Amino acid sequence: MSAPFAYPVECRTDSNEYRVLYDDLAGAQVPRRDLVLDDKTTASKRDASIRRLVSEPNETGIYQAVLTGNVSHMSAWFYGHGTPACYDWMLKQTRQTEMARPKLPLNRPFALADSQKKTADHIYSVDRQDPSKVVYYPTGKRGAGTEGYNSGVTALGSAASLPPGWTPDDPAPKAK
Repeated sequence: MSAPFAYPVECRTDSNEYRVLYDDLAGAQVPRRDLVLDDKTTASKRDASIRRLVSEPNETGIYQAVLTGNVSHMSAWFYGHGTPACYDWMLKQTRQTEMARPKLPLNRPFALADSQKKTADHIYSVDRQDPSKVVYYPTGKRGAGTEGYNSGVTALGSAASLPPGWTPDDPAPKAK
């Protein structure tokens, strides 16, 4: 996985995976702000929040606005696409700005850190029947890359899943 071009809006239910990988592997921070959606939220307020966010300099060229409040994964597109500042930022990106953006040195093999972080940002999933069963994103070793790292997946129509960091050599998953 190389450093992605990231559209600046993501739903709260979406992954923090790339953020923790960038931080763990390269010490890179992605500027992130909550964009609260409630009965007082207007398009102009969303625009102003995005404009403030993307005006911040950062080492990745990636920004993350996290939609919170009265929003779900299925409705997030409406707010992202209904916020002109997102398009304004995206349309200002060119090959020249991309080539000028610093790149993270992630094209090397993934390696686990000596100790695994168990922070809220590192939580991948929590079992609804047994909240003591928590799956965390693997903590990458500083200086390692993302080559060979696999994101967690669930097969459509199945309860079986593979956790983040799975490898082809892992045993086949069993439905829960």
